[in-house]
Amino acid sequence: LANENSKATIVIKYKSDKNIEFFHNGIIKIIAKNNSNINVIIVNLLSETSNNFLSIDAELEESSKIKATIIDFGGKNSITNYYSNLIGDLSDNKLESIYLGKDNQLVDINYIAELRGKKSNIDINVQGALKDQAKKHFKANKWKKYSMEKNCHFYRRVIFNICCLLVVISRITERCKNEPG
Repeated sequence: LANENSKATIVIKYKSDKNIEFFHNGIIKIIAKNNSNINVIIVNLLSETSNNFLSIDAELEESSKIKATIIDFGGKNSITNYYSNLIGDLSDNKLESIYLGKDNQLVDINYIAELRGKKSNIDINVQGALKDQAKKHFKANKWKKYSMEKNCHFYRRVIFNICCLLVVISRITERCKNEPG
């Protein structure tokens, strides 16, 4: 939470031992109040046998700014969902993401933005590379809406999260069917 007229930088780094199969299911909620400025850096260095499921929910009020940087280098399966709700007028969200896929890794990226405030803006910059048999799925949607009922917004978010979960389950199930043993 970035209070009104505040500034903050937050770094979140997670990693696991190479010999242990690990499961990370993270939920991050970022709230930028009026005229606040928040910088969030997330670094995934999980082992190649681990699974990473990360959901980030950002909410921007009037004249607030969020810069989110996602560095995704770990996990056998790494699924990241970023939902940005730019409620306030003149709100600004910058999302920068970098990934590296190798061996049989799956990198799945879902970015959604709702620009509800007047003159609100989001910039999305994604860079990455794949080698070996690694796979990547990338989806991004941006909606411009100036007025929306709160309940409608809530149900859209719930449906989005359920759809993302179903996609992840189907992909992991499909991958498990193709692996020996």
